[in-house]
Amino acid sequence: MPTLKKTFIKRSRQLYSAILIPIILFIIVIFVVLSPIFFKMESERTDALTELYITKIGSVFQEIEELFNPELETLLTAEYHTLMDAQAIERIKSELNKIEYDTLEIDAINYYKFSDEFVIFDTDFELDKGLSFPNWPFLNETVWNAEPGSIFLQSLAKEGRTGLIRLYAYMRMPDDTIFEIGIRFKAIDDMINRLAIEVFNDSILDIRVFDDYSEAELYHFDESNLTGKPEYILINPFEGEYYISKNSTYGRYDIAIKMKVYFIGFLMIAAVIFTSLVLLTLYLMKHAVARLSGLLSKPILILENNMKYFNVQKKDYYVEEIESDICELQSMQRSFVLMKDEIVNSYDELHAMNEELEDAYLENEALIEKVDNLIHIPDFLKYINNVEAFILKSFEKIYSLINSVDYAFAAVVEDDVYRYIGFKGFDMKFMNDLKLVVSDYSHAEKVVLQDYQPYEFVKEHDVPEINDKLSEIRQMISIPIKSREKMIAIIALFSKEEDKFSSDDFRIANYFSNYIKGYLTINELSEMEKDVQKETILGIIKLLEKHDPYTKGHSENVARLAASFAEFLELDEKLVQDIYWGGIVHDIGKIIIPHNILNKPSRLTEAEFERIKMHPEYAYEALKENTHMSAIAKMIKHHHERYDGTGYPDQLAGEAIPFVSRLLTIADSWDAMTSERVYKKGMPAEEAIQELIKFSGKQFDPDLVKEWVKFINHKK
Repeated sequence: MPTLKKTFIKRSRQLYSAILIPIILFIIVIFVVLSPIFFKMESERTDALTELYITKIGSVFQEIEELFNPELETLLTAEYHTLMDAQAIERIKSELNKIEYDTLEIDAINYYKFSDEFVIFDTDFELDKGLSFPNWPFLNETVWNAEPGSIFLQSLAKEGRTGLIRLYAYMRMPDDTIFEIGIRFKAIDDMINRLAIEVFNDSILDIRVFDDYSEAELYHFDESNLTGKPEYILINPFEGEYYISKNSTYGRYDIAIKMKVYFIGFLMIAAVIFTSLVLLTLYLMKHAVARLSGLLSKPILILENNMKYFNVQKKDYYVEEIESDICELQSMQRSFVLMKDEIVNSYDELHAMNEELEDAYLENEALIEKVDNLIHIPDFLKYINNVEAFILKSFEKIYSLINSVDYAFAAVVEDDVYRYIGFKGFDMKFMNDLKLVVSDYSHAEKVVLQDYQPYEFVKEHDVPEINDKLSEIRQMISIPIKSREKMIAIIALFSKEEDKFSSDDFRIANYFSNYIKGYLTINELSEMEKDVQKETILGIIKLLEKHDPYTKGHSENVARLAASFAEFLELDEKLVQDIYWGGIVHDIGKIIIPHNILNKPSRLTEAEFERIKMHPEYAYEALKENTHMSAIAKMIKHHHERYDGTGYPDQLAGEAIPFVSRLLTIADSWDAMTSERVYKKGMPAEEAIQELIKFSGKQFDPDLVKEWVKFINHKK
């Protein structure tokens, strides 16, 4: 029996020399002729894409400059008179950080101050302090020769030393210095590369922009910049390097691209050539193959149809037998039949497995959703300062995580009565009107998952008004919430069907129970810490009053006045609290001043007065290391500064004085003027107001004085 291989070899051997040699020669000619043509076409396309890429980068840079440069100019102009002190710089940074820009986020804002010798003498980037730039033409020719107050806004540029892309602005200052501020944007290099991917897609192997190039590569860029054309370097028969340097309004762009030598257009031509070769081969072999068709075509077509129309889902599929004396065809037929049977069996198994996997997938999806919820629980619960609100939020989260809940409630215990703060399945007002007594019902010490027979729950928890619903309960999860001494709340969930609550639901309830316990423990410790701190401070104030009896009650008065004024100004609750404690401790430094100086009946000497002027600094040094009092320490350090800069201890002026210190100064002076003392009578309110107005802009902040007058009139 002849084999298929021997039959084809015998009939085809005479065609080798007539077909193979012309095909090989034709392919060589096609590649030699067409390769340079299409390589040039692809290079021109890449050059056009490069122009588009540079335009896109320029558009983003222009967008950044048009958004930030006007704001920079406005901020620099506004702060010119401050000589760019620390507070002015912080205000500039704060305003810049408020600018909303969807494309990029600000990564860092740095400032630099140059002396008249172009040396950096002040910066928030310590590594650059002391650097000298005497040969920088832009600095020593352009900015230096400008009028004081002139502002120079530059385009986005890549910094030579660090390689970072920044937006710079410069200002000539009245004291012969130059102020520079630079904005660095987060992930701007990633954006540049992302734009490259968007423009070039998959037509390149690699692209580098703003890279550290070798000397050889820099030579190619210089040549490209000089001629205005790209430089091409062939790496191997399949890859080449493409160097292009372009100038734009945003600077010079050096771009290196590794590109494919065989590309889409060339492959299309190759496909056409290959198809032509196949057609030519088919034509040449037509006569030889025709003699074989009678022997081979019929069984092969049968085998082909068997394979083509095979469908694993058709149960009535029939495999047609073939008649041939070629052993390979017989073997292929037998192999196909075996393969068909194996595929059908495998398909049935896979179909069953797929159904199981779909069920498992749905279960996993539900589990993943629960885990994700649990992971993110601390993100929204940790900022809740109110215990009742914390319990309510926890209840709502538990309810969303545990399935098949028919009824649920969260209640706090007040005077042995339930007060419901959250309810599902009942009207909460109706339930609160029942005034259910806590001690009438038993409560577990820890989380419980309890099963009930029909009507069993209502026997243990008899509430006539709702017994018809309670009788339906078949399962309950109870989460008691207790402090160290007593039960403060309870969360409970109920199901009307048995076996609806799973072990996972019980674990979730335990998780929340532990989480709430942790929160309550931390809350109790925090309150204890605040009480200890409060008692300690008040104790020190009592010592101060014994040390300086003429100030008795003054600290409390100032604290009350300052805090009330802060509330009138609608300041933040935490800031109002800090201002209150600032008023309490503002004179605490006097405890270090000798008794004979504080209570000296005659006029103080200059040295004695200088000693008394130290009391704000004494207080600051005593409190600045305390985590909770550091902000208050700074507040009281400057409460004797004057708005015109003649105060103490640091002679700060205007808005350089902390806002809260300016507020405390007015409250302190008001109490000193209006309070009765054994050595003086209190000044009437109208007369005290005139004193504040008289020294407005000298001793006191004029804007705050206006608000204080409104505050006093409001109190009346």
